[in-house]
Amino acid sequence: MKTISLYTKNNSIIHTLKSERSFKLKLNSPSPWGEVCIIDCDAIPDSPECIFHPCIAIVSQSTQSIPFDFDYVIQPPFDVSCMVRAIRLLCTNEADEYIFSRVSDIFEEIGMDTKRLGFSYAAYGVALYLKYGGQCKFCDIFEEIAQNNNTTAYAVERAIRTAIEKAWQYGDIQKMYALFGNSINPEKGKPSNAEFIAGIAMQLSDAIN
Repeated sequence: MKTISLYTKNNSIIHTLKSERSFKLKLNSPSPWGEVCIIDCDAIPDSPECIFHPCIAIVSQSTQSIPFDFDYVIQPPFDVSCMVRAIRLLCTNEADEYIFSRVSDIFEEIGMDTKRLGFSYAAYGVALYLKYGGQCKFCDIFEEIAQNNNTTAYAVERAIRTAIEKAWQYGDIQKMYALFGNSINPEKGKPSNAEFIAGIAMQLSDAIN
């Protein structure tokens, strides 16, 4: 059973998470409690000490600002299986945690906006690419991310593409060219979703060997 600290005023979210018997919920606790912290961005706790890691942010809109550090983002409506998979993804072994941490570090170094859904989707995509040893189709990766987030593969691809475009527009170009080198599509001037995920995964391959 996973003990979860949930901050929300949304009865639909409360009802959805209470339906999962493997969850033990504490609602709007005034202090850190449990193994996982879930924050509804429409009901952020007054005390920042209440927010701990791993932390899942719930956003009502894909463009919504997230004014705290988080490890995963999910957008309603979602069914409880989506949250179960997200928590399992975060509560993994140390090697997996290291990979997710390094992916996030690299994304931040090149200037990706951590508040965008595409940030989390791309990090998940890198993890899946490494999980399957690169022997997978990117359409299957996007479909798996979509299923785990109760959305469509098209929405996943679009969110990742937007995050890459914004990073290329406002991020550290020198670091990105150093990272991707000649793998960048010369016609587009920036990596495609597949090139981006594969490029980051290549940088991290030693971490799981």
